[in-house]
Amino acid sequence: MSEGISLKGLWEFFARYVDDKMSPDCTTADILPLVKRITIADPSNSNSSGRGVSYCELIQQQAAGLSSTTAPPSSAGKVGRATHFISHAWKYNFKAFLSALERKFQGEPTALLWIDLFSHNQHNELTSDQWISALEEHIVRIGHTVMILFPWDSPLPFTR
Repeated sequence: MSEGISLKGLWEFFARYVDDKMSPDCTTADILPLVKRITIADPSNSNSSGRGVSYCELIQQQAAGLSSTTAPPSSAGKVGRATHFISHAWKYNFKAFLSALERKFQGEPTALLWIDLFSHNQHNELTSDQWISALEEHIVRIGHTVMILFPWDSPLPFTR
């Protein structure tokens, strides 16, 4: 399944876990250990795979009452079938990345974004070939891709 997260869900994640808790200069890569810590399997949950889940799956489990992890009260409209695949560089400042998404999807409150950090189970390590294959499947299934490029004069994805 290609689960996506809404802008509202992203900003709630930011407010709850990042803002005033991490460096203002933190990158998407800096957020990875946080996401892994939040999504680690709950041994008391009989529905748990034992390895962990994606952040999108965690929100769904919390909404269904399947997770004992504390969650924001409502997760309605925050996750669902992705409408846009987001390509970006993990070296981006995380808040600037969210702001770029906010500008792009302004006026599209139902947009659900497939962002690897949140949509992919970060506890499942993939080989390069597996990762490329999985990304291709998501891109085809979702049908809309948005590439986030900044800084304007030397976008990071073009330097790889």
